[in-house]
Amino acid sequence: MFHGPLEIMNETEVGHGWQFVAQFIEAAGALRKLTFGLNWADYDLLCPDGGTEPSLVAETVLRWLIANAKPEQLTNRLDASLARRIHPEADAQIRRLFIQRDQS
Repeated sequence: MFHGPLEIMNETEVGHGWQFVAQFIEAAGALRKLTFGLNWADYDLLCPDGGTEPSLVAETVLRWLIANAKPEQLTNRLDASLARRIHPEADAQIRRLFIQRDQS
């Protein structure tokens, strides 16, 4: 799992959810900036109790994507649904990351 620096720099509420600007250090050491979308449906699926800040949900999904997506799948504009398109168990894996984070 990716544990490197990841920064959510900006959060904007949009008509269908939230949009984030994030940056992280790629494996080769380059700084990478991207835009990430989290719509309400994905938020509700990943956080059914609604008790987690949207920025934390976005960060957790981004960490999962950075660790599990192929480099060509990590475009400059991503959204949370990409995780389940990459791996059918992604939603369950991401929900477990919330549980692990809460227990630490």
